[in-house]
Amino acid sequence: MKGYAIQLEPSSTPKVLQPVYAVHRGADGKIRQGLVVGSTQAQNEALILMSNPGEYKNAPKVGVALENALLSSTDDLLVYRHRTRKNYQQEGLEIEQMEMYNIRKANIKAKYR
Repeated sequence: MKGYAIQLEPSSTPKVLQPVYAVHRGADGKIRQGLVVGSTQAQNEALILMSNPGEYKNAPKVGVALENALLSSTDDLLVYRHRTRKNYQQEGLEIEQMEMYNIRKANIKAKYR
């Protein structure tokens, strides 16, 4: 199912995500449950926005690099809006609403097709 996978959480290292574990053992001591699985739309959107193109070997063009907009001296987010639309479309996300004119007040609402 698209949008349903292993949950990720921030680690102590910046920009590194790690799987969420919830280990449950049976009466025999064997692990019956380990990784937490759930809806991943929000984390997929966050990964697309924060990643730089070339960070994923299997999808080298994926990434908006929105972090660079914070470091930029210009307020023009047109390039980032275009990258976001393109990357979301490739992921199978349909943007319902996008307000990305001020980096500190960006708002994107999307859903999987």
